[in-house]
Amino acid sequence: MQNHPFVLGLRQAQEHGLEVWLLTGDRSWYTHGHDWESHPLARVDRVIDVDTTDLEAVLSVVTGEDGNPLVDGLTSFSDYHTELAAHAARRLGLPGPDPAAVRTANIKDQLRIALGDEPFNIPHVLVSHRAQLDEAARRLGFPMIAKPPAEAISYGVRRVDDMDPAPPTTGGPATAPAPASARGRSAASPA
Repeated sequence: MQNHPFVLGLRQAQEHGLEVWLLTGDRSWYTHGHDWESHPLARVDRVIDVDTTDLEAVLSVVTGEDGNPLVDGLTSFSDYHTELAAHAARRLGLPGPDPAAVRTANIKDQLRIALGDEPFNIPHVLVSHRAQLDEAARRLGFPMIAKPPAEAISYGVRRVDDMDPAPPTTGGPATAPAPASARGRSAASPA
């Protein structure tokens, strides 16, 4: 874990004299039940517990009483929060990517549509409900990869080899278990 990119980035930022704050909605997401103080992220200069899915809550902890930002920049190393970080940076007048571009990049089917006919853009089908499974199988064939279109760290990604019923928690061969951020849909691609 000491050579993980976020640990290296944290160390480099601090070596350059930057103060690093971590905004988190749930420390256990990082520690998986272990002690926070032993986790490499505990090296940040300040930990702020805040609802990281709520733009106004995030802005409230990085904005002074005078309305000016208390920070020089915002970023996220989690796909779950990159769009919100982009919105917060824009609202604070800080540099950052266009929130619409971040949203397009994070939602796999929108990214593939934006890529158009680029040779590296593999065939895909957005499956929003069970009735679309036959069409996905016809267009893509088997095996295919099913993944929630807005998830991070390969959460919910699985290989689908045929139309056999999937375990009850997945809802079908071209869907995958996912929290609400997946919007109940999956994008399927040939394996």
